[in-house]
Amino acid sequence: MKKAFLLTFCAVILSGCTEQKERIFVSDSDTAASEAASATENTTVQKPTEPKSSGKASGKKTENGVEITLDNEKYNVDIENASEIVDITACDFDFDGIDDIFVNYEKYGQALKKGRYFHFDPITDTYTDWDELNEISESFLVDKQSDKTISVKFYSYYGDTTYYYKWKDSKPIPVLFLDYDLSSGYGILDHYKYDENNEKILYLREVQDISDDRTLETIDYPRYFHVNKTSVDVLKNGEIVQTIPDTRVYDYVEYLKEDYSKKVIMEGGVREPEKYIREYDFDFDGWNDICLPEYHDETERTTYCKYYHFDAETETYIPWQELNGIGKYIYPYPDTKTLKSYDSSRSAYIYKWKNGIPEIVQREEYEYVDDSHTESYKHIYDIDENGNETLVRIEH
Repeated sequence: MKKAFLLTFCAVILSGCTEQKERIFVSDSDTAASEAASATENTTVQKPTEPKSSGKASGKKTENGVEITLDNEKYNVDIENASEIVDITACDFDFDGIDDIFVNYEKYGQALKKGRYFHFDPITDTYTDWDELNEISESFLVDKQSDKTISVKFYSYYGDTTYYYKWKDSKPIPVLFLDYDLSSGYGILDHYKYDENNEKILYLREVQDISDDRTLETIDYPRYFHVNKTSVDVLKNGEIVQTIPDTRVYDYVEYLKEDYSKKVIMEGGVREPEKYIREYDFDFDGWNDICLPEYHDETERTTYCKYYHFDAETETYIPWQELNGIGKYIYPYPDTKTLKSYDSSRSAYIYKWKNGIPEIVQREEYEYVDDSHTESYKHIYDIDENGNETLVRIEH
């Protein structure tokens, strides 16, 4: 681990068959990992006994489904919800030389599609429902002819995720996974590869400036987490290096699933449990510490959590009594080396470290103009070592 770093709508961006430009996040390490997976696989692609002359297909909507034209031959596919078809895309998704078909039922803008896949079966000379791709996604897959890889990207309030697949024994096998997260204020791009059991292994992390996607820091094989019911595993290169017992992250996420809209302002909905583990350098020593959510107080509208300090000598996370005394969400500000914790919707406390103890040095009190809370006055008080407050300014 190196120095620390500071939105559920799902869709897919088109590329390859449509030749649309997409933001490229695949690193040299990703390419190497993909090539390694390709080199070790025994790929078998089903070929027709009498290949079509061109393999190029097209499709049009009919009353009962779609009519596909492949080398001047017509193939009719009945579809239950034919009246909902928006458009039809032909593309060779498995690189066998014959176009397959994607039938689009919904369209969220120019590049975002949802529907089902149909594969040409040369044995029966028909187009059939393609379970292998439909199980992966109901969205249009990206076709990357250069390395015979297909990928699918999902967008959310917090960023996006991209899954990369290669074909093996007529099935798409995951080889790479990219997770781009914006929730920390920085762009955190995590690169995962898959082991022989299809378990994801985090092998590269890029910290990016979200204004221009410029990489600020690269971390090889960083630590990552897996949430269990009552514990959290800390992993590195696929191996568990520490298990933190007596945690409530799982319970916290289950609580959110009950009805998060009534309890927490969460624009993107409930996420994977691991996404609620917050990594920040809370004491500005150059190493990321972690915060594990415990429960949410609906009255205070505050999430309580447990903090763990990273001990660089033992390379483990240890319970952090000093911050656990505060208990609530804490936000670090590296520029001023201060911490901020919100006591309620109307006040916040600013802390500075002194001899390993976070001491309160300032309080902010918010005075809202109306119930909409869109306009407010911020009263800022300095606090001395005896707890005495002095109003220093009012900001609007």
